[in-house]
Amino acid sequence: MATLKRLLGRLLVGGSASTSDDGASALQVAGNLNASGAISAGTTASAWRSSVGAMELLGGAFISQNVLSFQVSQNAYVGASGWTLKTANPASLYSVSNGVHAWYYSAPGAAGSAVTWALQMSLPSSGNLLLNTATDNGTDKLQVNGSTATSAVRFAASIPTAPAAGSALTYGQTIAGRTLDANLPSMGHRAISQVAQWDRKIGGWISGNVDSSGVFYGNFPSQTRVGAATPRTVTAGTMVGMATRLGYTSATTAGSLSGTYTATAQYALGNGSYGGFQFTWRLNFSDPAAVSGARAFVGMSSNVSPPTNVEANTLTNSIGLAQLSADATQLYIVYGGSAAQTAIALGTGFPPMSNTGITGGPIYDFTLYSPSSANGVVYYRLERRDTGTFVEGSVGPGTAGATLPANATLLAPRAWRCNNATALAVGLDLHSMYAETEF
Repeated sequence: MATLKRLLGRLLVGGSASTSDDGASALQVAGNLNASGAISAGTTASAWRSSVGAMELLGGAFISQNVLSFQVSQNAYVGASGWTLKTANPASLYSVSNGVHAWYYSAPGAAGSAVTWALQMSLPSSGNLLLNTATDNGTDKLQVNGSTATSAVRFAASIPTAPAAGSALTYGQTIAGRTLDANLPSMGHRAISQVAQWDRKIGGWISGNVDSSGVFYGNFPSQTRVGAATPRTVTAGTMVGMATRLGYTSATTAGSLSGTYTATAQYALGNGSYGGFQFTWRLNFSDPAAVSGARAFVGMSSNVSPPTNVEANTLTNSIGLAQLSADATQLYIVYGGSAAQTAIALGTGFPPMSNTGITGGPIYDFTLYSPSSANGVVYYRLERRDTGTFVEGSVGPGTAGATLPANATLLAPRAWRCNNATALAVGLDLHSMYAETEF
């Protein structure tokens, strides 16, 4: 390792900390000072061009070729014919020239061969950062040049903290295994970017609080109501109370249900080439009083008939969010193809109801995503909006057609709640539903 020592006005440049001082010479080099004036320490000096001032160390060099430039190189030097590889390895260069900062890379080649620098990044005097381009438009603070075959900008999935006032952050937000670009303003909640509607089949349903039908938009299947639809009056004091939503309420007779279902199946799991879907429900459970043994299911199923009083973890050709009758402390992911699989407990931080009454259930965003590029896989995410906590996971592929519905089995969305054996009303409030497919 090269060392520098300064003793009583004398500069020692040497290969080790034990380099001795002759007591007289102002500059003492335990290395090489070649004929061109280049200094090397800990390594034999390369054949530097005589007009270049350089100090060469083991793996790199400090270089100045004129009064306007300064450079730091790794595995490269300026020889008689130009930039040259020192060894048969990649080379890098940082350059400051006439106020412009630039970073370069060179692929490996034979030792002594010419270097071909590729500009990676530059920072001109405008203060604009240029990635993979040397052309500054003079306006944009970040300018990125990519190709159709590569990603120009990649946002890693993260959960940043809110920026200072007057600023916004762009980051990657993962929802049920799918990462999309999102923005986080200095105040308020995140905003996930909307995909191009001409490139997807997008549709949804938004509740109102003035009628019992809500508003459908885009490519969203019609819904058949179960139980009574009750527009909820907005009330202050709770997050649920402030939300516009439509309440589906069951009768008080034991075995009664409430919710919605779709009578036509038109979705399927991805098969590696096509198919797949994303469905998101915003919901809360809204039992007017505590109901022992209540059941619920929100998700996708091959069943297009009216729902019945059944334990959701016994359903086949289905996947969704469920409340099981024996556990009122937490929600579950239930799924199965030709055979029902073991339910996945989501934890007591995700209860069906946190308090009694129609505003007693937390607001949940529940997403199912089956990518077209994966064969028989479904990702899920349940996010509790009042606390911001969430749980994510995936199921499949497992045994085709048994672990999950076969990708040739058509599915439809449905959401229901049942009072089971208790003669009290149960409620399921739907705020919105969203559907997206690629074709």
